[in-house]
Amino acid sequence: MENKKGFVTLIELLLVIVLASIVLIFLFQVYLSHSSQISSQKAQINVDIASRSALDEMGSKLREGKLVLPQAVIGGQTYTTGTQTVVVQVPSIDSSGIAIPSLSDILVFTNSSGTTQLKEIVSADSSSSRRSINHILLNNVLSLNFTYNNADLSQVTSIDIELSSFEVVPRSQKVFSDKISITLRNK
Repeated sequence: MENKKGFVTLIELLLVIVLASIVLIFLFQVYLSHSSQISSQKAQINVDIASRSALDEMGSKLREGKLVLPQAVIGGQTYTTGTQTVVVQVPSIDSSGIAIPSLSDILVFTNSSGTTQLKEIVSADSSSSRRSINHILLNNVLSLNFTYNNADLSQVTSIDIELSSFEVVPRSQKVFSDKISITLRNK
């Protein structure tokens, strides 16, 4: 409705403002919805990448194993092979990465009860080029389960590893679960 001088009336102006507000509110809701979906998808990707990386790291290092040990004492802490901990003897290596047959390093992966952390502990022989480490391989672990193909640990030739981890996002939790089987190459 135009008045005789070509100006817009106040009612027309208010109607345009109301319609524009409705469109903006709708667009803002779409933006919020997509932002939430993107955050959720990023969290799933992050937990998948971190967990897959931890599984690959465990698999790669455990394959080097010579022997699954019943337990080892490293830095005053006793680690016992079981469903949440694996203790493996691996060949020491020289500076070229070649195995030194007569020497061994100790490798431990553990998810101690009461924690949500997957730890990697390496106790290297003094002649080995492998570094002794004690670090967190993965946070937010829901469960870690090691299964051995033989009850006699000295006869174990393969290990199944089941890992579940999570990442919390607003109003949900993203979970990763996977299982790998590894064979000890140096057995």
